[in-house]
Amino acid sequence: MRFSRIVFLVIALLLLRAGHSYGGPGKPPVFDPPPFPDDPLPLPDPFDLPFPDDPPVPWDVPFDPINDLPDPIDLPLPPEDPIDDPFDDLPFPDPIDLEDPFPDVPSLLPGDVLGFGAMPVDPGSGPTAAPAANATNVTTKLMPFPMRIPFHPAYSGKRAAPTKRVCDSSNATQLIIPESKKNTVAFVNTCPWGRTATVTVGLHPAGIAGTPDGTFALVTNLGDGTSSGSVSVVNIATHAVARTITFPFAPDGSAVQPNTIAVLPDGSRAYVTSHSCNPGSFVFIIDLASFNIVGNIPVGCFPSSMAVTPDGSQLWVSQRGDSRLDAFDTATNTRVASFNVPFATGIAFNPTGTTAYAAEGFSPGFIDVIDTSTYQRTAQIPVGSLPHVVAVTPSGHHIFVTNGLSNSISQISGVSNTVVRTIKLPNNLQHPTGLVFIH
Repeated sequence: MRFSRIVFLVIALLLLRAGHSYGGPGKPPVFDPPPFPDDPLPLPDPFDLPFPDDPPVPWDVPFDPINDLPDPIDLPLPPEDPIDDPFDDLPFPDPIDLEDPFPDVPSLLPGDVLGFGAMPVDPGSGPTAAPAANATNVTTKLMPFPMRIPFHPAYSGKRAAPTKRVCDSSNATQLIIPESKKNTVAFVNTCPWGRTATVTVGLHPAGIAGTPDGTFALVTNLGDGTSSGSVSVVNIATHAVARTITFPFAPDGSAVQPNTIAVLPDGSRAYVTSHSCNPGSFVFIIDLASFNIVGNIPVGCFPSSMAVTPDGSQLWVSQRGDSRLDAFDTATNTRVASFNVPFATGIAFNPTGTTAYAAEGFSPGFIDVIDTSTYQRTAQIPVGSLPHVVAVTPSGHHIFVTNGLSNSISQISGVSNTVVRTIKLPNNLQHPTGLVFIH
């Protein structure tokens, strides 16, 4: 058998050498080009032909129960495995974002929220501090790769009392809310929650602003449209109207309808818009030392919002009827910049005054981001339908926008200029038009 195999191999090699290696006697060798798709398959190498008596090659065995098992070192870590989570079908809420959605509100929990301030330590890996004498919990050894913890009472079939709101009277404040249909303003305490006083003001109160020293609340009263409206000066401590500022007719002969109001940071002056268009409107200036009207600034149709820069040097007025946003110098009352903002509504500044956020009251709407040093728009952020009020957190980290027709609030990152959250409101709170932060 061995001799016949050797003879066969020698004959095959001679045939290949005679027919393919040389062009013929006295001719140089010719190398065949690689086969093309239409060429016949090349002859197999006789050395690769298996013989019946040859043992199987180890790497040709279809399955090796030892070598073909996966190496446990190469397996992915448990969180990456596509395991079947038994809780995926339960209506769990979305996981908590690591970014604090309300960074400007102090935490009600002691220490770091969720423990993200420091990495956990395995009790078995080294010495740990002993629990306090009054501690009711003990540290347990960490389990590997913990996933979810279902603890909502509904999942166990038990009914539990709702969690009570934590009330810290040292941080309590009060809200002053115009009640337009009642011709009153409501004083609402934040801790404990409840109305503490009701003060009657003028006809159809619309806007409100406090003086920087916290003494007075200035309430704009629209009036009935035939006679000019007024501003009620409410003493915050006594819950009483200290005086009423009545507006004369505007320079164009129309009745003044006081709407929005803004106060300079030094408390020297207040600015009040008239919600009218004949064909334009006015911003009236009130001296807060004498509570007299000392001037006016012509603006466009239906001014809808105002904001003063943090340094008090400029007053920005959005005019929805003319799709315009104007910036005025508060020292000279002259216009220093003008912007085309379709259906302009809300306006607000970041804490340093370097950036302005102006709402386009479209459906859907947008927030224009404006560099106040160059008066150039640097970004445009899509939000909900008919954005109305724009408010920036005291840290400047986030901007909140009420969307009137979407019945929602958009939360925008001041760093990325993107919407990071949309807060849907209950159906009984349709058309949100107010927003304020409680410090």
